[in-house]
Amino acid sequence: MNARSTTDPRPHRLRRVAVLLGSASLLLSVTPAQALVGEASTDAGLGFTAKLVVGDHQRGCSGALVSPEWVLTAASCFAENPAADLSVPAGAPRLRTVATVGGEQRAVMELRPHGGRDLVLARLAQPVRGVTPVALAAAAPAAGQDLTVAGHGRTATEWVPLDRHTGTFAVTVVDGGDLAMSGKDGASVCQGDAGGPVLRTVDGRRELVAVSSRSNHVGCFGVDSAEGTAAEAVAARVDDVRAWVTANAVRTPASDFGGDGRSDVGVLYDGGQGSDGANRTALWTLTAGASGFGAPVRVWDSATGGSWNWSRSKVFSGDFDGDGRGDVGVLYDYGRQSLPVSASR
Repeated sequence: MNARSTTDPRPHRLRRVAVLLGSASLLLSVTPAQALVGEASTDAGLGFTAKLVVGDHQRGCSGALVSPEWVLTAASCFAENPAADLSVPAGAPRLRTVATVGGEQRAVMELRPHGGRDLVLARLAQPVRGVTPVALAAAAPAAGQDLTVAGHGRTATEWVPLDRHTGTFAVTVVDGGDLAMSGKDGASVCQGDAGGPVLRTVDGRRELVAVSSRSNHVGCFGVDSAEGTAAEAVAARVDDVRAWVTANAVRTPASDFGGDGRSDVGVLYDGGQGSDGANRTALWTLTAGASGFGAPVRVWDSATGGSWNWSRSKVFSGDFDGDGRGDVGVLYDYGRQSLPVSASR
């Protein structure tokens, strides 16, 4: 299917999606797929490029790390029937999803869709360390400007390539939330590249202007195209929604004991002395939800660990094991200092 005209009305654009997914059913008549027809890239400066596997390899997509815990990708990767509707429910993904960034694998715990275009933010179970997130562009590219597109999808000769690939594309039209592009030197966006970063280089620094959304798959492995057909692609702009990205791609609160991105409450409760003379203290948590806090849950009790004096305890929270969930630390006065830590599970 050719990339459709950017002069189509928006409702039509959002329904007719030639998505770049690794799934035969979602690609309609196109056979299963996974990358960009272009050069294999070992450029460390593209380490923020993510590879996403949805379900048991039902779909394959690409993305861009925009903060240590968040990947920006295409909503069509998670829509139930993207050929008809790009709607994606906020919350946990419908199918188990794993993102690989900088060689590190992370489960995707939460989706935050934009709603107005083919964009969704995916929260990772733990932050990715040692990879610098990509900067967000503040202005749209101009027609004729060259951009670099990266992805983990199919190539001209490989069904499931091991390497990330890149290609150069010239901007043809900027229309609302869409960016139309034409491949140069044989570059083409293929199945599995959906959500991959579309980049502009300014003073030697790459910035994210869009993510890949759809294309006509010219030159992609397993796709027959008439000789002379231009490789066309459409990307979802990011530059004009950077405020939405930065407002949502935030660090999980250190007091998020439930792993859902909300701040929860922890209470160290003084139970007084038991019949055996031992001091009793318990840790209770109240997890936050859309309509308020849930019932308190006792997660620890000093009855299992001997006497514990509440008045000698100073409680604080933080993510001490780097798993993206809030943990609890207690500075306890024994006449000297002690630092017990309880990790969320």
